[in-house]
Amino acid sequence: MFEQKTSGSTGLPKLIHITRAQMVISAELTVSALNLSSNDIALVCVDTAYIAGKMMLVRAFEYQMNILIIEPSSNPLAHVNTPFHFAAMVPMQIENTLNSTTSKEKLAHCKAILIGGAPVNIKLSKQLEKLQTPIYATYGMTETVSHIALQKLSSPSENYFTTVGDVTISANNNDQLIINGAITNNKELITNDRVRLLSPNTFIWMGRSDNVVNSGGVKFQLEDVENSIALLFNDLNIYNNFFAAKIKDEYLGDKIALYIEIENRLLPPNFKDVLKHRMAKHQFPREIILAKKFITTGSGKIDKLATINNQK
Repeated sequence: MFEQKTSGSTGLPKLIHITRAQMVISAELTVSALNLSSNDIALVCVDTAYIAGKMMLVRAFEYQMNILIIEPSSNPLAHVNTPFHFAAMVPMQIENTLNSTTSKEKLAHCKAILIGGAPVNIKLSKQLEKLQTPIYATYGMTETVSHIALQKLSSPSENYFTTVGDVTISANNNDQLIINGAITNNKELITNDRVRLLSPNTFIWMGRSDNVVNSGGVKFQLEDVENSIALLFNDLNIYNNFFAAKIKDEYLGDKIALYIEIENRLLPPNFKDVLKHRMAKHQFPREIILAKKFITTGSGKIDKLATINNQK
């Protein structure tokens, strides 16, 4: 039995107990789904203290892959000169890789790149759609010992996740995804994610259950707000990191606050006016908070709670 902490990007980190058997099963699911083989070179460029990095090692050990380990960084391929076949990255890492011609060329021989840790924004999705290298968004969590479903982001891209292996899925009356299979010790795991099921093994991720906003009687997902803002940022060539949060309001019930990282990046002078014009009235951020720099977790995710508390 192994103890593993969750990332803590949306709440306090929890201690999860996972077995060796679960880790072996998870490795098998990934290797089979991606057609990996022994002697492939696995690049480990994410923190091995977290499940994503730890499972890169387990997959390599179990299937006799060669392992190339580098210190996690925002541009992991900057100093990698050895061709590799398989890697896992967070969105920030793959985005910086694509923004560097030298780093981008190093993806050419890859069989698969897994992207996890945070949702992929609109701008990055459009970049990935043009690539031939197989790149996948992952759906999973520490409790499922890494991912249980993959979504193709490179050409030809998909807008849905497909489960791997024997994993079965369903949803309850609150649209929360329920996972069952050997990876969960054949016990139902009710997640905190709202989904739309397309088939017995495919689904569209809508957002987290605790991110449902009720503003003036209108309900919507916080993730939809972030998608709308991401589209606007893309159109305006704004490259600042951002996230939306819901906060209590005496009149509306919930209202939206928009946090924007402004380190070395100024916003257009008419930004608020354009934002108000382009967004639905009930989704428009009632507060805009400018943070010099966001706080991140060890796995590279934005630590929303810590960043919010740091602004108070």
